[in-house]
Amino acid sequence: MNRFLQRLVAEKDWDNLIRTFSMIKDINTDYPTAAYAWIIYRTNEEGLLTEQQKRLAAAAVDAVTLNPLTFAQIAYDQSYRISIPSLYYRSESAAVLKLPFMEIHEYENPETEPEISPAFEFLLGFFENDAAHLVNPYIRAIESDLSPDELSKLAQAYIDAEIYNLAMSIVARYSNRESHTMNRRDLKLAYPRPFLELIEKYAKEYNSPPSLMFALVRAESAFQSAVVSRAGATGLAQLMPATALEMATRLRRLGIADYFGPDDTLDLTDPQMNIHIGSYYLNLRRNIYNNDIFALMAYNGGMGRVNRWQQANSDLPVDLVGESANVPETRDYFKRVLGFAAVYEELYYK
Repeated sequence: MNRFLQRLVAEKDWDNLIRTFSMIKDINTDYPTAAYAWIIYRTNEEGLLTEQQKRLAAAAVDAVTLNPLTFAQIAYDQSYRISIPSLYYRSESAAVLKLPFMEIHEYENPETEPEISPAFEFLLGFFENDAAHLVNPYIRAIESDLSPDELSKLAQAYIDAEIYNLAMSIVARYSNRESHTMNRRDLKLAYPRPFLELIEKYAKEYNSPPSLMFALVRAESAFQSAVVSRAGATGLAQLMPATALEMATRLRRLGIADYFGPDDTLDLTDPQMNIHIGSYYLNLRRNIYNNDIFALMAYNGGMGRVNRWQQANSDLPVDLVGESANVPETRDYFKRVLGFAAVYEELYYK
């Protein structure tokens, strides 16, 4: 459905966009319905729909005349799960409707401390003995027998051990249990703020929201400073060596910072260097495009692609150009990061 949606937007086939929405609205929930509904809202707002298409859209929701806010409301309601694909549409529709982006339930401490199960005590032993890197297979083997409270404590243990990707993975799994209502503690475990001083420092220096850079690093590396992608992107902000070299050279030339070693090499696993260069690089793209969507797309897929998509769809607004991008990774990337940023903003900066 995602790929089909991209094609419909790229071809500006609003008739079939509306017809597809009509087919899925009662049988699908969450991401596809939210996406289609939101784009119908946006195309109407931008004056892209003909009168006939407006009537078609109205009929899709059993109305006589089109009320575009109906589609914004559907996008909002169908993204209630706060799943990763839906976060972007939830955030955008909430802003239009002036509704809360998310309802955060406070964690309530139990009146009595629950008894520690032998299995949970066994798993905690890994963390207590500096063997956190070995425990994941054992957690996966028995996690269905553990309560969300026990799993959240294991996630916190992973956070304390600075293994953020596995902490977030645990929270994502137990949060999907039907019996569990996600609360503030869960959200803070799923959206932690490692490297807080560094990220906030460079966000302020480059006049960007810290929530955006936290979201980018979470999406790129899950806060793993030494991770290297198959393409060679390295570190927290997943910098390609050539890009990092160019940005580090600029920073040195401008007298801002010199990250080069004795042999003019760069250690891209160094958190300060990686966050500084990543923040600087993103800021350059934000200044060029004057919007976060194209800046993020350029960060992920390169300026050449973004410029081609922009030229091919010059009659579309920025967000719909993003929806038309024919590279799935880049098309999903800006929505993923902006969705994460909305959560960080809600949790820490509102």
